[in-house]
Amino acid sequence: MSLTYFAEPRRRSKWTPERVELLRQLWIEGYSASQIADKFKGTTFTRCSIIGKARRLKLDSRKARQPIKPKPIKPKPRAHRANGVPKPPQPPASPHMRALTFFRLKSQHCRFPLGDWFEPARLFCGADKDRREIYCPFHRRLAQAIR
Repeated sequence: MSLTYFAEPRRRSKWTPERVELLRQLWIEGYSASQIADKFKGTTFTRCSIIGKARRLKLDSRKARQPIKPKPIKPKPRAHRANGVPKPPQPPASPHMRALTFFRLKSQHCRFPLGDWFEPARLFCGADKDRREIYCPFHRRLAQAIR
């Protein structure tokens, strides 16, 4: 077998001299690669193919986009005391503890163990909790303070 059997026929480039000239003109005018690709109607030129051809033609590169500055976050207004000092946040109300065993706990119950620190947990709070939390708001605040 000869090598010509495996050789693929050369494909014609979609980049005709007229298209290359139009690309140069639009690039210099400041059109984006997406806009230039839209100008070539009826062809399969994409934004990436336009950028690749512009680089191969060594056209001037564009300035990098400036990162968007995040808007400053305004603090939420708090209720102030008469002397202007803000009030401390209200502690969550004490939960309605049910003192359930582990096997009686449901998915909506708080799993904070009741009893002394060094004893194994036999009873759990069992108060209603938020859907994706483990503890009720009262015990969540306690657990965060322990860390």
